[in-house]
Amino acid sequence: MLLAIAACSPEDGAPPEIASQGDADVMTEDTGSNPPQPIVAIETQPEVRQVLPGRAIHVPQAGAELERLAAPVVVPPPPRPVNLGIVLVEEANRFSTRRGVVVLKGTEAISRDAQCQLEDGRSPACHVLARTAVRRFVARRSVSCTLTLREDSRQDHNAPCFLGNTDLGLWVVAQGWAYATAEASADQRAAETTARTEQRGLWALTTSRVTD
Repeated sequence: MLLAIAACSPEDGAPPEIASQGDADVMTEDTGSNPPQPIVAIETQPEVRQVLPGRAIHVPQAGAELERLAAPVVVPPPPRPVNLGIVLVEEANRFSTRRGVVVLKGTEAISRDAQCQLEDGRSPACHVLARTAVRRFVARRSVSCTLTLREDSRQDHNAPCFLGNTDLGLWVVAQGWAYATAEASADQRAAETTARTEQRGLWALTTSRVTD
């Protein structure tokens, strides 16, 4: 610590006295008309820092070149089951929900132009028969789907869906109401083969896959 010591006169107009030799280093020798000036200690400010948890970052000096850091990589949230409540079956493999439209992963609906021949001679649209069958099965029960997008998004999804413990994507193919696609699981492809062999659903009404 530095002390500020001012030399002062015991009487007005009298010359200052030096108390001791040790004090001579801190007192002025000017005996002129100007009074002696006190010695002032100058406090040096520490370097300013930003303190973050676990580390300290020094603020760069004015005019210094700043380093541009790479943007952090944003990892999308993992898929998770979302309870979509009661859904509207628009097609055998396509549902309209409060979170957007969901297509059952690994499935393909029959063409809207395809006609199915019934035993009574009628030829209704095959997709209507398939949709009606799925609507009866789902009824007004809650459906959950594993979505990869945010739960509050209203975009279209291609995802596996479940009615309780029943995998709907597997069920519609196994019952012959939809086709398995190239991205279908091994279980879905096997289920389509079985449905065709046992003449289930659409396979009972058509001898081969119906196309446009």
